[in-house]
Amino acid sequence: VIMTKAINKIMIIGVTEAGCMALAPDAHERIKAADHVFASKRFHASIDTDGIIESWPSPFSDLTARLADIDGKIVVLATGDPLWFGVGASLIAHFGHERCEIMPAVSGFQMAASRMGWPLSECETITVHGRPVTGIVPYLYPRARLLVLTANCESAVDIAALLVDC
Repeated sequence: VIMTKAINKIMIIGVTEAGCMALAPDAHERIKAADHVFASKRFHASIDTDGIIESWPSPFSDLTARLADIDGKIVVLATGDPLWFGVGASLIAHFGHERCEIMPAVSGFQMAASRMGWPLSECETITVHGRPVTGIVPYLYPRARLLVLTANCESAVDIAALLVDC
């Protein structure tokens, strides 16, 4: 008899700015039952699980190798919609859609657009997180409504310098 290792799903749960305490009951159940939870350090204190809580690896690209080594139920907590410039797309590309289950939350783009009263369908959503800020140049046109996912507080400075030079 040949024994094969069961392949567990990777549950990727989006978290809003309200944090883990605001998650739906089914998300809390998945987190509680997880053997491993991967999340940003800022979420650790509010995670209720009997499993192991780990921070995102550095470099981030090491996440797929780490997940591949784990036996058991895996939950990955991500901000907003994990498929909108998020970890979900990377994990699906690596592990396949069949192995990944996504539970999205409202994204930062959706929140920003609603706070400004901009219909999201009339906005350009782009990222400079892990990418050059020059990537916004094709989206610069009169009255453009840009929603830009940034890497850190320096991104705004870099974008401002780029705009001054344009």
